[in-house]
Amino acid sequence: RNPALAGQLPPLEICGPRGTAALLANLQKAWGGWVREDGVLVTELEPGGPALERTGFSLRALPTHHTDHALCFRLELANRSSLCYSGDSDAVEELALAAREVDWFLCECSFADEDHVEGLLTPSRVAKVARAAGARRVVLTHFYPSLDPARAAEVCAAASGLPVRA
Repeated sequence: RNPALAGQLPPLEICGPRGTAALLANLQKAWGGWVREDGVLVTELEPGGPALERTGFSLRALPTHHTDHALCFRLELANRSSLCYSGDSDAVEELALAAREVDWFLCECSFADEDHVEGLLTPSRVAKVARAAGARRVVLTHFYPSLDPARAAEVCAAASGLPVRA
């Protein structure tokens, strides 16, 4: 951090689940000066809790049932654009509710349909959630090496009828 610029920069706000502040503190202990806590504000979001309201946007965290602490995030901008990031999940109703009518559904897609692992999504399962949510566009992410991103996008687009990118 450049001290000459420090007065001009607002604090960096990191939002995450319970334990984010402890994680940052532990990283600072392990890495010392490589991880700075000064100038950083940590906000821990409760799953299903109130939205974090900031100038120009709101952010909500909702559970995905991948693990006890896994969250998806819904970001709504003042211009009415919206994005839902799935995090690790499966095709659960809560994810479809979080992605309800979003402009951009940024969704993990770990494995091919035939290699489904419980708690993670496949192209057809992403399509099912996106259709149920009424999402407008899908961007796939979080590919395991066995899944070809281009093929995943093709399968998801064919199953959802939506524009899909990988």
